[in-house]
Amino acid sequence: MKRKILIPLAILVVIIAAIAIYFTQKPKEPETIKIGAILPLTGNNAWFGEHARNSLILLEEEINSQNKLLEIVIYDSKTDPKEGLNAYRKMILDKITRCYVGLDPVAKTIVPNIEKDNVVMFVGSVDNDIAKMSKNLFRLYYGFRNESVAESEFLIKKGVKSVSMLLRDVGVIKKYKEEFLGNNLKQNGITIKRIEYFDPTTKDFRTLLTKILTDRPDAIVMSEYGAFYPTIFKHLRSLTSSPPIILGGLGMLNVKEEDFPLYEGVIFTAPAYFFISDSISDFRNKYIKRFGIPPTYEAYYAYDAVKTLYLAIKNSDGTTKGIRKYILENQFKGVSQPVIKFDKDGDLDVSVVFKTFKGGKIVDYKFK
Repeated sequence: MKRKILIPLAILVVIIAAIAIYFTQKPKEPETIKIGAILPLTGNNAWFGEHARNSLILLEEEINSQNKLLEIVIYDSKTDPKEGLNAYRKMILDKITRCYVGLDPVAKTIVPNIEKDNVVMFVGSVDNDIAKMSKNLFRLYYGFRNESVAESEFLIKKGVKSVSMLLRDVGVIKKYKEEFLGNNLKQNGITIKRIEYFDPTTKDFRTLLTKILTDRPDAIVMSEYGAFYPTIFKHLRSLTSSPPIILGGLGMLNVKEEDFPLYEGVIFTAPAYFFISDSISDFRNKYIKRFGIPPTYEAYYAYDAVKTLYLAIKNSDGTTKGIRKYILENQFKGVSQPVIKFDKDGDLDVSVVFKTFKGGKIVDYKFK
């Protein structure tokens, strides 16, 4: 009897040992990395959120083409800082502490919470100083300070004596255009003749432009709001056949091709690599194929922000400190520009070039 019992027990012990060895030696499946995205999917800036969301869908599909390694959980800020903060709190309850936030006012409402919540946050912000608000914050978006420096050098090189400005009535625009650019021009002997402001409710651009043209400035600087550019330039063309130098900004990248004749001769600043990188063309083509529309610059920056964050989580020890260290010590391939790198404060290093509209096309601007 004893022998009959011992044999099955011995076999059972061998089986249990084999199972134990199998599970201890079997490679662990990589864990899915979860990243939150708080976007304005409804409200006045829903178009912004739509393009950012589309790019993140594309990124998730690319990374997960073989294994499910990335899950991007999207929350709607409703273009409202209070709703954005509620979305952030929901994200924390979902135990997600790595995120991207698209929209300045929403991001600034959230930032005071991120260190106590141990959150690493990327933000699509036009405020080039926002990254200084927290050691856990990275800004990946266009550089208005870089743009203002480039515009100042451009206007000085062109030898202009006077400038007027048509600016969007937003704090950061005043900060980098009226103050930063304006003061730099004044220090170099260039007169600021007039500054006019507009907001999303402005309808009478003709009156604003008439005032500006009456002062006969050598150049007009226009700030961002691509949606209004067709209206602005239709009035400008009807008021003068020989406008002064016109300097536009990043919003010129979102204008429609059928409106290009309106902008003939207009010069604008843009991220240097939006026009020369193969990765940008590949991204654009994939985006159009997937969603049927061309991407706006929000799509490029959201894609790069979340991809950079994903790579930092994947290749570091995963801690907040480790992620930050990895991001600051490395460079990343991007679609908004070929090389994504950050300064010590976590702000994107942005290169700027000048483009112009000529013969219905966007071409390099060349000094004569």
